[in-house]
Amino acid sequence: MFETLKNTHRMAKMGFNWAGVTGIDPRDNGQIVKRATQYMSNLGHTPEDAWVLSMLSWIEGIPWPENKRMMAQGMLTFLRSPEVRSCLSEEVIEAGLANADTVLSSF
Repeated sequence: MFETLKNTHRMAKMGFNWAGVTGIDPRDNGQIVKRATQYMSNLGHTPEDAWVLSMLSWIEGIPWPENKRMMAQGMLTFLRSPEVRSCLSEEVIEAGLANADTVLSSF
């Protein structure tokens, strides 16, 4: 029970960091955290890494090109932020930057 609460808090902190760094509301209705929780339990990711991977998956699924571009640009800004980088694995940072670059290069 305590572990679940702690992990939820860590994911919420990532959401607050996202909002603070990018100023973008993904309007996901909790789907990012829900998917991140699945990534944690199924793949063993940390809450922070799982949250970023879930956000990347969310961005991939956006059907509106301009919104997708805005979110990918936000991800680049987010992953370059020192306060965010300090709590993520290098693999997730590199994957996130590559994924966002791929999305942006399609425009």
